[in-house]
This record gives sequence, C-alpha cells and structure tokens, in this order.
Amino acid sequence: MKIITEKEKLEEKAGEALDTMFSERNGKPLLMLLSGGSSLNLLKYVQEDSLGPDVTVGMLDDRYSRDTSINSYALITGQETGTAFYTKIIESETVLLNSYPEEIDTLETYAEKYELFIKKWMRLYPDGIIRATVGIGPDGHTSGILPHPEAPKKFVELFNGEKLIVGYDVGNKNPHRFRMTSTFTLMRKFDQVLTFIRGENKKEALQKVIAEEGTLAETPGRIVRELNTVTIFTDIEP
Repeated sequence: MKIITEKEKLEEKAGEALDTMFSERNGKPLLMLLSGGSSLNLLKYVQEDSLGPDVTVGMLDDRYSRDTSINSYALITGQETGTAFYTKIIESETVLLNSYPEEIDTLETYAEKYELFIKKWMRLYPDGIIRATVGIGPDGHTSGILPHPEAPKKFVELFNGEKLIVGYDVGNKNPHRFRMTSTFTLMRKFDQVLTFIRGENKKEALQKVIAEEGTLAETPGRIVRELNTVTIFTDIEP
C-alpha cells in the first residue's frame, strides 16, 4: 500500500493516475469499477484514447434510487445534462454497466442483476483484469459497506461470502439506506486500486485504515490493506 500525500493538485495527480490505470493494461480486457462521491471528479482526467471496446466501466457500488441526483450511474451518464466522461465512453465504444434501478426492481433483484453483469464479464474475459477506485468515508465505510461493529457475524455473512454483489438496508447508518455494493469477495479479485481521500473530516478514518490493529467490521476501509497494488492519494497527514 502506497500513500501519496499532496496538498496541491491532489485531484489532478489522482486523476492522471486513474487515466494510467485505464490505459496501461498490457492488451488485456479491463473492468473498471468506480466509487461514487468525490472520486467521480477524477473522471474528467481520463482521456478518450485510454478507453475503448475492450474496456468495461461500472460502479463499485450504487444507491437503490431512481433520483438522478442520488444514483451514481445517473450522475455519470448525465441523464439530465450529460457529462464529458460519458461522451468519451460513447465515442470510444466503451461498455458501461447499468446500475440504475428499473421500476420493477426490488433491492434484491437490483443487486442480483448487477452481479450477473459482473459474472458474465468474468466468463467472457477469463484473462481480463479488474481495477477500481475505492473511496473511504468519514465513518470508515468503503464502497457501500458500512461499519457493523455491533454485528460482526452479520457483517461477515453479508460481505465475506460467495456473493460478489449484495443489496441491503443500512438502516440509520447513512442517509441513503438502500445500497448495492461490491463485497470483499469481489474486491479481493482487483488487480489495482486507487483510493482518493480528501478532507480533515476523514483523518480519523484514514488513521484507522493504516493502523496495525482494527477489524473490517469496525472500519470496512481497512480492506485496502489486503488488496493488490493500492495507492492512496490524500491531502491528510495521517
């Protein structure tokens, strides 16, 4: 795990690193899973020639909401206004996985459908590589995985089982209750990870992530300690 601490041009440097993650893939098909929130700002640094038909883009997690200001897929595709990154996807013929729930979708079917997308990609491209931007929230959550220190058994069942994607109700842990998320099982398949953490309100979370002691149920973001080729870009002095 590599930590790059930068006060100036943090977003630009992280964005350029993300572009490299897209472009340098040794001719292999790539599945890039994107976290929401501030990490979406990095997409403007991705160049069109880094994309292409052998690249598939999807969300690492998403919110079970048809509100286009809440659902991350809707934000990327710009269903209301359009986005520069989405234009590059269209023009480069990059594949984009849909994580916008249909009217008929329950939370369970929403997650199941997205998991089928991921599994189909893995069957089609057994030699492909999976990379991701993996964010960490002020409470230590990552992807859609919220801390569950009070229920470690439930936590393991949800996020460390056979499923690659799960949908669940986070209750009062977050304003966005209904979530679809990649599990730790899927994350451990990642070839490379970029983590973008900005703001002093995330300092305690970052400290818990890099600390020698702690559990995933307490701080899900600690999963980055177990993943391949992780680079953390941050303006926080740990």
